[in-house]
Amino acid sequence: MAGPSTGPSQGRRSTGSRRRRPRDLFRAVGDRRREAMAWGNLGVALRVAGRTEEAIEASSKALKVFREFEDWYGAGRALSNLAEAHSPVYARAHWLQAADACTRGNAPAEATRARARAEALTAPAAPTDKPAPASPPARTTDSAQPAPPPQGAPGTAAR
Repeated sequence: MAGPSTGPSQGRRSTGSRRRRPRDLFRAVGDRRREAMAWGNLGVALRVAGRTEEAIEASSKALKVFREFEDWYGAGRALSNLAEAHSPVYARAHWLQAADACTRGNAPAEATRARARAEALTAPAAPTDKPAPASPPARTTDSAQPAPPPQGAPGTAAR
């Protein structure tokens, strides 16, 4: 039976405490893996909400715990979330790390997707109007300048 209400927000938690509650409960009972999953879910939600810095912080905490347990699939997911949150300069490195973690976590399809995302961030060289410089000719025994014959060799009479 509920007690008397003192206003419309009676009995509701603020958004911040609702957001932290599952993570805190998992921590309280010592379930670090689920705590990491909660950090990861929080990171995704914050990224979608446009709160990039907080998303990066939450995903980094998830990554740390997944690595503690050598949960490479979880680490790969956390690294993918970090790649999504970061600018392309940093995202490529996170995608490549995610691919490695997913490979270690026996998730080849996820590893392939992460590698493809990293490759998509590799900028091709910008075309120019200048032709590419020609490479120097290869040195072969036929193209080398002949060495002078040793002094006193037959056919080298002094003049």
